[in-house]
Amino acid sequence: HHHHINRAHMTTTKMETEEEATKNTSFSRVNELHSMFEDSLTTCFEVKTIGEFAAHFPTLPKEYHVPLYDLYSQLYASIKEKSREEFEQILKEESLEIKLKAIDDACVARGIDMNARVNSIEAIAEDMVSKVVAPEEAARAARADAKRRELILLEEECEKERVVEEEHVRILEEKRREVQMAAGRVGRAQNELEEVRDASLQWAGRQAYVSR
Repeated sequence: HHHHINRAHMTTTKMETEEEATKNTSFSRVNELHSMFEDSLTTCFEVKTIGEFAAHFPTLPKEYHVPLYDLYSQLYASIKEKSREEFEQILKEESLEIKLKAIDDACVARGIDMNARVNSIEAIAEDMVSKVVAPEEAARAARADAKRRELILLEEECEKERVVEEEHVRILEEKRREVQMAAGRVGRAQNELEEVRDASLQWAGRQAYVSR
């Protein structure tokens, strides 16, 4: 009787049995990539229940909840679909399926059993996932980081302004000194001119005196 159930179980769709066969025989990086992508899509675009959704809009009149929730669900569904299309597009453009298949074959050829390794990889992944911060926390951290960077930038800007300002002051000081020195030189030159004039007058006087 038990055997009969098994036979019944075996007459599932051809695709399912084929999938089971590939799963059991060899590890496929393409399949892994697809399932990882699907998992991440599910995680990212997990549609909240209408109750959870409505809770985010406490001040919104009740009659808006359903249409808004529909919109939200449609939006999520379309983003999910677009992401999937884009993912397939990237796979094609980069010929990833061929490349990954080549790695699989190389592993098989070298006798590397990926099925055994996957379990340890999954354990590591689980461990990493459990340590992942909540989106709100990540967003907060990102905001704080942005604020910090903005402050640093502002400080740098202020510092630049200060340096420029100091440079201006320094140039003005130099110019002022130059002007003062120039004025001093002009003053000295005037004094010297006056001395020369006095001397020449005296000399002219003396000449006149001599020639008398």
